[in-house]
Order: sequence, then C-alpha cells, then structure tokens
Amino acid sequence: MRPRTLAERAAFVSAAIGIAVGLLFLFAPIQGYCMSSASATAPPLGATPGPPVTFGPQVCDSEALWQRQPIFPMPFFAVLVWSLAPAIAYVGVRLRVRGERVTGTGLMVAGVLLAFSSIISFGAGPFFLPFVFLPTLVTTAIALVYFPTRHRVQHASKRESEMAEGTIKKLVSDRGFGFISQADGTEIFFHRSKVVGSFDTLSEGQKVSYEKAMDPRRNKESAEQVTPL
Repeated sequence: MRPRTLAERAAFVSAAIGIAVGLLFLFAPIQGYCMSSASATAPPLGATPGPPVTFGPQVCDSEALWQRQPIFPMPFFAVLVWSLAPAIAYVGVRLRVRGERVTGTGLMVAGVLLAFSSIISFGAGPFFLPFVFLPTLVTTAIALVYFPTRHRVQHASKRESEMAEGTIKKLVSDRGFGFISQADGTEIFFHRSKVVGSFDTLSEGQKVSYEKAMDPRRNKESAEQVTPL
C-alpha cells in the first residue's frame, strides 16, 4: 500500500476538523445569552407614580443553535456545505497525488472557495474562517507547491536509474533507424525520432546512452532518448 503523503495527511485532518466544526456549530451549546426579569406595580388611577421598575438578577447561560431557532433547511444546508468543503479538497489532494492533476486541482480550488463562502454569515464566519477555511487553504497550498516539485524529482531519478549504455551496431540511414548493441550482447531497435540531437551525426560503433521503453506497434522494447556519449 502506498504511504500517505504530507499533503494527504494534512488534508485528512482538515476534513475531520471541518466536519467537527459543523457539528459543534449546530448542536453544541456554544451560543451564549443573558436574561433578567423585571417587575413593577401599576399605581391606582389618579395616584402618584410608584417606585421605578425593578430588575431581578441577570442570568447567563449557553444553548445550541438548534435550540434557539429552526435549522432546517437553513442554516443546516449552508453549514453542511461549509463543513464538507475540506473533504472536497481532500479528495482533490488524493487525485492530484495520484497524477490526476486537472481534476484534483479543480476539486481543491472548489473546496477552498466553498469554505471561504462562510464569510457571508456573521454568525458562522468567526467559526468557519479560522478553523475550516484557513486549514483548507494551507493544505491546498502544500499540495499545489510541494508535490509537483517532488514528482519531478522522483521522475528524474527514475529516468536516470533506467538509463543504459551501448554501442551503435547498425544504422539504416535511408530509413531512419538503427540498432544498439547492449551490455548483455542483445540488440535493441531505435528510430531517428528518438535521438537526442541529429540522427545524421550518429555512426556505427559510437557509444550512446538510452532508455528502454515498450513499443506498442512492434510489441517489443525499443530505445528512446538515444544520446551520443
């Protein structure tokens, strides 16, 4: 199984935080309120005004959003979208790491924009902007900046490890192909389109480096990136 990358782990944590923040915002008693009672005795008709209104002790407490107001369909659906935005970005990160860069990048950007849209809510914005939007933005930046570079380094290392050296045994100049004698004594075909530089400068007996690749038309290995040494 392929190990999880840094961006995948960060995006997974961000997705979990987004869902947790959404649940807390709807169902946790985080909405504070204070109330007090007032009392006054109405004076008889024609009497002088009585004492002023008296207020009882102030009582403060907290309650969940669903206890204060109906949450369906709104703000339930809005909170659902904002909570799942990091999960959408997480799917995009996974796709991008696997090589589906266009689809992955699109989902990542969509997740960031959906999380940022919580700014339209005065009540939800202070919760979702720092705890949902910001982590989603950071993980998206990691995936966009870090993995293309890493992919190029790994790809370059892989290509270097697959480079082989041999000697041109035969050239068919008029038809634009030739054969390279490999270290194990076997021969491998190459076409002029796979030569780095000019095919016409090659000569039999010349040492070259090359990469092996499967030629689907011939169903055999052929040489690519043929480079004179």
